[in-house]
Amino acid sequence: MTGVGVFVANTSEAGFVSDYNLFQTGSGGRIGTWLGLSQTTLSQWQTATAQDAQSQSGNPQFVNRLAGRRPPAISRQPSPASPMISTS
Repeated sequence: MTGVGVFVANTSEAGFVSDYNLFQTGSGGRIGTWLGLSQTTLSQWQTATAQDAQSQSGNPQFVNRLAGRRPPAISRQPSPASPMISTS
């Protein structure tokens, strides 16, 4: 997955708050852009922004629980194995 997860303009950094996110990137993908610089890993993003302390990086493992039904329907939900599911 290429592209940027979060782009924060230089004029929008004051007051920016971000936490409890799940970022998924792939080859060429970036977590975000801060102060005009690309942050390719969650660790880099957290260091640069002092944000997203509780966020994670990984595959949300979305599944279509309505697959095979007629008429076709789409319901995107995380699988039980997704890092989005907290057991605590």
